[in-house]
Amino acid sequence: MENSSKHYSSDNMSKTLYDELVSVYEKISSTSSRLEKEDIIADFLKSIKENDPDITYDVALLLQGKIFPPWSDKEMGISTQLIIKALSKLNCQFDYDQILGFNKTYIIYEK
Repeated sequence: MENSSKHYSSDNMSKTLYDELVSVYEKISSTSSRLEKEDIIADFLKSIKENDPDITYDVALLLQGKIFPPWSDKEMGISTQLIIKALSKLNCQFDYDQILGFNKTYIIYEK
């Protein structure tokens, strides 16, 4: 990444690191080139390794869309229904097709 003077904390993911991760996701999704995706990920992981090598594996998992390693039996316990209930607490319109893969738009009113 551009600025290699950053330092991340292993204890928690800093906002800066999360912002960079989101930026990497956006760059990856904007290209269909496998080689370009590889370069984007390599640059990002190099930055992580230089700044906080202890979190490199965790970040690699997140890049794969995973939270826990393959051998873990842990689960987040967040179902689609839980997401819908959480969203229903907000007073606005959601396009569930974008959020959860549904083909309907729901208007949720505060109860």
